[in-house]
Amino acid sequence: MKKIIKSEELYKYLEESVKLIGDAVKTTIGPSGSNVIINDASLSPFITNDGVTIANAVDSDDLVISAILSIIKEASLKTNNNVGDGTTTTICLLESIFLNGLEVIKKGYDPIKLKNELQKVIDNVVLMLDDLTINTTDEHLKLLASISANDEEIGNLITEFYLSLKKCKNIKIMENTKDNKDTTEIMPGYFIDTSLASPYFLKNKQSITINNPNLVIFDTPVIDMDVLDNYINDSLNKNECLFVLADSYSDTVINEALALNYEKENIILLNNYEYGVKKFSIIDDLISLLNTNNNYGKLEKIIIDNNTTTFIQSKSSKIMERIEKLKEEIKNEEKEYELEILKDRLSKLENNYGIIYVGGNTSIERRERKMRFEDALNALYSADDGVLLGGGIPLLYIGNSLSINNEANNIISKSLLTPFKQILINNGEKVENILKYIKNNNYNVVYNVKKKVFENKTNTTVIDSKNVLKEALINANSIASLLLTTTHLIINEQNKTINNSINDFNEF
Repeated sequence: MKKIIKSEELYKYLEESVKLIGDAVKTTIGPSGSNVIINDASLSPFITNDGVTIANAVDSDDLVISAILSIIKEASLKTNNNVGDGTTTTICLLESIFLNGLEVIKKGYDPIKLKNELQKVIDNVVLMLDDLTINTTDEHLKLLASISANDEEIGNLITEFYLSLKKCKNIKIMENTKDNKDTTEIMPGYFIDTSLASPYFLKNKQSITINNPNLVIFDTPVIDMDVLDNYINDSLNKNECLFVLADSYSDTVINEALALNYEKENIILLNNYEYGVKKFSIIDDLISLLNTNNNYGKLEKIIIDNNTTTFIQSKSSKIMERIEKLKEEIKNEEKEYELEILKDRLSKLENNYGIIYVGGNTSIERRERKMRFEDALNALYSADDGVLLGGGIPLLYIGNSLSINNEANNIISKSLLTPFKQILINNGEKVENILKYIKNNNYNVVYNVKKKVFENKTNTTVIDSKNVLKEALINANSIASLLLTTTHLIINEQNKTINNSINDFNEF
């Protein structure tokens, strides 16, 4: 059975959905933002103020609202995927753009015309942000990291570590289950996204570190154990662990490999996620780590968890040759996407790999602090193109600079106020008094919510990443505009009926 929602009924559902996710997320913005407890059926309850985590957790038993929520979440996920931060700002802006736009449409304004006008205004706002941008300094990085983590100690620790690695983006954050201290470790390493051929290779552990393992690499699936016999025998005779990297494995190979791991890790099978040219390029990188002319050799260390495998090896002539080759390829590459891949591979071969172990008294505390470290690290990664004044001031300034000559300008002008306003509301401040003071000083002052004082814009500790604000604006407007131009929503309730029938049958 299909259910079709349209007109006023659809508007009510859209409004309810936007407010539902907005209310849950926007209370976390700013240094005084609140925490949220999330109870997931697959995990233990935990506490967080991470916007994207909260947004993902918001759901509804109502199929219509659940469908709309999935669309709204796309905005926050896009921002998080691109710059790793700004989820809460995205939701704040999206909610305001949509609700203000909906009021205009209800009065008879053409939705398509409004969508096009909104896009033009957002394009203009993004250009205006460029004009307000300040070049990033090391001190800015510390401030950004501290603000994102809402913790100065975390911000300083992670920034110093990031700078010590020459701004290399090869940093992994893990929980420290040994004690409650935050520690860092630097080692040479090349890591890739992988998956275990079977979760049983981890033996209920979160990760495994193997010293002096052997690695054999294939560019095809492994379907017959005979292919591995020589490598297995060589490793077993030397009492060493063998890692295998291949596209995939047959069930027979997986089961026989698991049988060899009865007492200890003798062989571990890894699936290579990559395909095409990138797959073969990464294989060549890994072979250079082995410092041999074939696909089999020894490494100093391999660290593995469910998602990532890190290969540790000291510099060798083969690695240096590979580095020089990649540098030449970077010089000649013109495609932006390919260039990013080349730079990523070069950084993994050329720079040290860093691990930050996050401590805490309990697993819940460690998980919450780990999210803060991740937010801080993402803020550092996103700061390459410069910084802006924080506290919502750039958006506030631009919003008040817009000429209110059409509905789109009016909507965006109102919406650009929302992050600034919500930060103050979360801190229990009187918005109008602070807003008036900032306007009277021609936006040359910033209100430091944490210290409850005004600071001159040339000497403030309240800053934000330009890339984060740009992504938040673009993605918020994109999803809000799509919702505003939606006239019908079709829900197929057949699956729900079938599932209910199965449950009834099982109970019977």
